[in-house]
Amino acid sequence: MSPIRFRPAAVAIAFLAVIFWLAVSGIGPRFQPDPNAKLSFLERAEKQERRALSVSAAVLGAQESRAIFGVRLESQGIQALWLKIENSGDQTFWFLPAAIDPSYFSPLEAAYRFHHWLRPDSNAAIDAWFIARHMPVSIAPHSTVSGYVLTNLDTGVKAAKVLLVGSDQAESFVFSLTVPGGHFLGSDVERDLIREKPAEKLDLAALRDRLSALPCCTNDAKARRDGDPINLVVIEAKGVEPLVPFVEQHWHLTELLDWRSAIETLDSFLFGRPYLTSPVSALYLFGRREDLALQKIRSSVDRRNHLRLWLAPFSYGERRVWVGQISQDIGVHLTDQTWYLTTHKIGPDLDFDRNYILQDLVLGGSVEAFGYVPGVGAAEAQAPRRNLAGDGYFTDGLRLVVFLSDQSTPPQQVVTLPWSRLPER
Repeated sequence: MSPIRFRPAAVAIAFLAVIFWLAVSGIGPRFQPDPNAKLSFLERAEKQERRALSVSAAVLGAQESRAIFGVRLESQGIQALWLKIENSGDQTFWFLPAAIDPSYFSPLEAAYRFHHWLRPDSNAAIDAWFIARHMPVSIAPHSTVSGYVLTNLDTGVKAAKVLLVGSDQAESFVFSLTVPGGHFLGSDVERDLIREKPAEKLDLAALRDRLSALPCCTNDAKARRDGDPINLVVIEAKGVEPLVPFVEQHWHLTELLDWRSAIETLDSFLFGRPYLTSPVSALYLFGRREDLALQKIRSSVDRRNHLRLWLAPFSYGERRVWVGQISQDIGVHLTDQTWYLTTHKIGPDLDFDRNYILQDLVLGGSVEAFGYVPGVGAAEAQAPRRNLAGDGYFTDGLRLVVFLSDQSTPPQQVVTLPWSRLPER
């Protein structure tokens, strides 16, 4: 039997025929909005009022945006933020969506992501649909407007700063909005940390003493071994959700550690895929694991800045206090200390990471004041201490105390408290 011979021209024609058939037969994204979709996100919308203005906001989940917009926005890294603005005053206000996301998408830019080259009629319908749902930028006196801002995708929590500017007035409404989907550590902090007794209220001098007297380090679950040192304290700003300053600086909540997140972490490590919400291993303080964990991924999942926070059983006046630790992961290594056999390796210079978070928050305009207190205990680079994973670290022994601001504060106005001084290095 003679061998079968393929002619290049015939193969090319057949290939193009298959591609054409797939295109005209409907393979590819379909535009199928649901005009009668239930606006379930309204049930979790948050509302703020100031003077003659009222702003409501909510983030759409994947299924909600699919029903409203008829396409999978998240597949293109797009997230819909719903807003309603009520203006009962006598002047026009301008809405500045760039304050929410400087790289937000225009309606036609987002719509173009879902165009199909053989469906011009459908493409026109997509354009018209997206434009009709865009949030207006002008809010006339005694009027109410609503619509969607198409932002870059966030997970867990989304910080949204709604800035409205009038002829003689500007108002800023800052939201910390839950993003549906995923299982994130700290998503139920408010519910889980209800206490029978009110937190002890401290003045500034008592706060300094109490923070200095905290243990040097976190522990394992049985409180038998020291973990990473407690080198960070965050004092909430009154009236501002504690996550907002971090989310605005692109910190992400971490997912709960389970089989799914462990497999995704391994996949990210092996193939270099981004995983902005990869889990952290548990550390313990005040008899419980961390209440919140945040991270800022660097080039890959094994390189990240991350921090853990515990709500303290005391407050600074009416302002809650979060105690924690920050370090930088610089790699991954095998270990027999975890069921998934891997753990991150921290960078040994913990003071570098402690000072990084201060810079990050100051540049974000979120710091009112800061200072340092003792309590960690110094460790030299020549004689490092070890954490639970056996990683060595060194430190000057001070913990950073950051007082968050309830308004944007430029760096030159940040107050440096006359507490412990950093050694010269």
